[in-house]
Amino acid sequence: MGQPWGLSGPQFLGVYAAGIGLTIVIPFITRQVIRGLPGRRTRRELDPYEVGYLVGGPRRAAEVVIAEGVDCGALRVDSTGKVTKAYQAVPTGPHAGALDRITLDGVSTHALAAMLKSDPSIARIGPDLSADGLVISRGRMSALRLISAVLIVALLVTGILRLIEGSHNHRPIGNLTTLFVLSIIVGFFVLMSTVGRSATTRKGAAYLRRLRKADAAGLALPSSLAFSGAPVSALNAAAIGGGAVLLGIALSGFSAVPDEEMRRALLAGGRMTRAAPAGPDPHGAAGPGLGIGIGWRTEIDLTVARLPRVDFVEVENVVPDRAAASLLALRARGVPVVPHGVSLSLGGAARPDQARLSRLAALAETFDSPLVSEHVAFCRAGGMEAGHLLPVPRTRAALDILTENVVIAQAALPVPLAVENIAALVRWPEDEMTEGEFLSELVERTGVLLLVDVANLYTAQVNFGADPVRALDALPLDRIGYVHVAGGMLRDGLWHDTHAHPVPEAILDVLAALAERARPPGVLMERDDAYPADAELAAELAAIRAAVDGGRARPATLATGSRHAVR
Repeated sequence: MGQPWGLSGPQFLGVYAAGIGLTIVIPFITRQVIRGLPGRRTRRELDPYEVGYLVGGPRRAAEVVIAEGVDCGALRVDSTGKVTKAYQAVPTGPHAGALDRITLDGVSTHALAAMLKSDPSIARIGPDLSADGLVISRGRMSALRLISAVLIVALLVTGILRLIEGSHNHRPIGNLTTLFVLSIIVGFFVLMSTVGRSATTRKGAAYLRRLRKADAAGLALPSSLAFSGAPVSALNAAAIGGGAVLLGIALSGFSAVPDEEMRRALLAGGRMTRAAPAGPDPHGAAGPGLGIGIGWRTEIDLTVARLPRVDFVEVENVVPDRAAASLLALRARGVPVVPHGVSLSLGGAARPDQARLSRLAALAETFDSPLVSEHVAFCRAGGMEAGHLLPVPRTRAALDILTENVVIAQAALPVPLAVENIAALVRWPEDEMTEGEFLSELVERTGVLLLVDVANLYTAQVNFGADPVRALDALPLDRIGYVHVAGGMLRDGLWHDTHAHPVPEAILDVLAALAERARPPGVLMERDDAYPADAELAAELAAIRAAVDGGRARPATLATGSRHAVR
């Protein structure tokens, strides 16, 4: 039998390996060529809005516009980061019209930046910088993506055809399989490199280096960056400090604001997209004001849309560019959507999978989500998938690994991360800390928010005798992002968190005990199977709202096994 395609196995492997190399080299060289192409206009100095766009795209430019609005007194920011217009003041600056064209009602700085970044005046900055030769134009980036995609598809198709031929003719394909998997990984990273946020040319990168060096050394800035918008009378205008500080904001974001109180307020707003529905939280909870919500599932998507007073929803395993029309319609109505991860394996020894992180980040961007949540658990090890959320040993060594993985996840996500305590049927004999101590130290190390699942606290009570009230008292309740509630069932002496049964009275009692200590920013009911009639779901949500609002008796203690039966 002749050699297929005129190449022996080792010869084809060499050619295929060369193809993988070309798939890396050609896009890299093309990008470098594109980065070195000159602009169509003569050199000029940039204003802070353009510098912001050069550093962080339209969102950073929008942050500079917000800072300018505060500086001139047209915007006011309260201590929680909520922004309102000062209608007696007139916005100034080249993008003042962007502020005039939006309606504000106590939105966060994060939400305001999301609104402003698509304003025509800010959108025009990109083409202007491209004409200056400072950023790669959209057309050139599209060409780079097309070249990369063609190379990757050709490589993968060739590999698949050769694998099929080898398998059909009973030839060894182990080495080719390894190279094919490598080509998939290489292709993913090559494509990701063409959609990254940084699209500066070499000229643009050099310009930013010059500005950063001048800013760090306190040297004279270009004249267009040295302006100072004179603040008019406003409660907090002076806290920004004029145009010179706008350059720092353009380069480093709101963290460059010199006034500590104003900086904290602007950054607090950067972690939220929605204001609390009923004024400030007297308990100072960290998460955005979400209200009462329910897990969105395709099986009950129309039910969720019909249910009264659903303030937010949570989604799992949704593909960002293939979201259901019913979910998009819900978001269009103004209902916040929180992506909930189930497979990052933050407690595992391996680092979080970048593809899964990228999908969560894309979901947060797609839905303009206030935060993203995941579990304090691991679900894979040594290349094996458990298919379940497994408890993390509460040891110092495990906490070190969990901390590193949480920090990695936080850096990859565009919004805050909240981590959830899981329901467990077993626990590790090596545990050195209680769950409250373990989570408290994690929060202290990382600043991560907590997704407190009161149903899982009740699970620990039934299965291990852990007092949920004592667990609540050990948690940093001021760092709650939101809360989970769900039903379950008792089987063979163990409580199973099924998400397929009504929420029992005992779990509502734990929720009430939590609300007595710190009113949660949001409470979400999980229901994943055995869906009841709409009226029953509505009644459960009403009972949850009553527990949060104090419409239930608050027991001083919750006796183990006192009320397992579901309602």
